[in-house]
Amino acid sequence: MTLFLDIVFAWIALGLAVLLSIIIVLRVLRKKVFKSQNSLINKLDRGLRKFHKPLGISIIVVGLYHGLFSTVSVFSVNLGTATWILTILLALTWLLKKQLKKVKNWMFWHRVLTLVFVAVLILHIIDVGGFIGVKTAYQISFTQETQPLAIEAEQLSLIANQTGNVYQDGTYTGVADGFRPGLTVEVTVKDNMITDVKVVSHNEQKSMFYATPIEVIPAEIVNNQTPLVDSISGATYTSYGIINATINALSQAVISGESFDVQTPEITQHIRKNLGRNGNH
Repeated sequence: MTLFLDIVFAWIALGLAVLLSIIIVLRVLRKKVFKSQNSLINKLDRGLRKFHKPLGISIIVVGLYHGLFSTVSVFSVNLGTATWILTILLALTWLLKKQLKKVKNWMFWHRVLTLVFVAVLILHIIDVGGFIGVKTAYQISFTQETQPLAIEAEQLSLIANQTGNVYQDGTYTGVADGFRPGLTVEVTVKDNMITDVKVVSHNEQKSMFYATPIEVIPAEIVNNQTPLVDSISGATYTSYGIINATINALSQAVISGESFDVQTPEITQHIRKNLGRNGNH
């Protein structure tokens, strides 16, 4: 659900950004290029200009919600937050236009910030791995939920508690497939306790998918002392990649007990096609 709302707000924010940019471009065309002599440009400029302020307020609000539902905090240093801050600065140039006249016409600063905003927005889109459709986000969020897998994990956890695995101290490396192959973890065992789990390398793409499980799943494994933890909704494949890589590492440390067995959910061809063969989580 969180991923779905994140993507919905992202697309709304992008649409608002495009509309606002068009309004700026039309104003420049009308004044600088056509000198107010093109009736179509004049009409479009006058028609859209009345929506400039409400659209500006809307993009600030929508951008905030997009950040709140994102896997990266809106209150951290990242390109998404930088883009949102620029929308606020754009609004401030209008609110402080009288004060700015003392330095230079406020519209000059407004246009400069618009260019910076567009550049940072493009960098932000590249940074998160490109576009993902709302339909694909819906399928990942709602058709790939993991309730049946969570039940299986709970049953296996009970078995593990009954067998009482005994591990040899050391640091072990495990590898498994997430959405893509080659997700590698290091697991540290001391006094028969899992003391640390780290994702040391991976080939996952789109941080909106992999960032949360890479942060949360290792901590959950240590806290619960079992790799059989619930996956992160919307990031199923990366979650199970970390889980299976941890199992692979622990299998090298087992002195007595039983190995765990959890299979990564199958990646449907439809989802793979929509995410792109080189863009995934």
